[in-house]
Amino acid sequence: MNKKLLSFITSAVITASALPFTVSAAENTAPKLTKEEFLDLVISEDSDFSDGGYIYSDVLKFDAVDNQYGGYDLIVYGIDPKNVYYGAYHGNEKHENWKDYTVAMPAMFFCGVGYYVIADKEKSAAYTEGFDVYYFMNNTIPGVMPTNKTIVDASANQHLDIAKYIYPVITSGDIDNDGMITASDATLVLQAYSYASTGANMNLNTTLFDYNKDGSINASDATDILEEYAARSTR
Repeated sequence: MNKKLLSFITSAVITASALPFTVSAAENTAPKLTKEEFLDLVISEDSDFSDGGYIYSDVLKFDAVDNQYGGYDLIVYGIDPKNVYYGAYHGNEKHENWKDYTVAMPAMFFCGVGYYVIADKEKSAAYTEGFDVYYFMNNTIPGVMPTNKTIVDASANQHLDIAKYIYPVITSGDIDNDGMITASDATLVLQAYSYASTGANMNLNTTLFDYNKDGSINASDATDILEEYAARSTR
């Protein structure tokens, strides 16, 4: 799809009082785009945004996930924590189009924080609603207080496969991403199993959590991780 079909103009800023950023929006009545079409519309291929994209980067990674309004939210990941300071993201890897978009921003920048981008219904030929943009930092658990959360908590909170957005390398069984298979990894698997037993929608990374590759994440994965940990401890 030609991104020149899509243009945005300044609109009123939507505000929120909590992180991650959440908003209320009318149901999107435009024809459902594919994820590839959505990304093609909002990601620019050149830094001067001559094609109307919202964000440009030749370093960061992007994904699109379904939202509750029938459209998509934008995921931006691969952010190096060293480029985040003074409570805001100042990395030079990305450029945002502030001329054609209005963005409601939280006061502080944290891993997993969301920004709401407003699209103008009259000017947009293909995508008629706004969307959230979530930023994820490498090796950082999402949340305002990361040290008080695990990857399981974050996955349950945001209903996303958090691991693929914050772990540059996915190693089966290394749930906490510390480079080792230990008892703490088994504990996290049991936490995930407990969440899942209550019906929580977490979209857990199966490569990471399904250690025995039987197609499910349960206590047996924790048992196998403990056995592997014990075996390695005696070598």
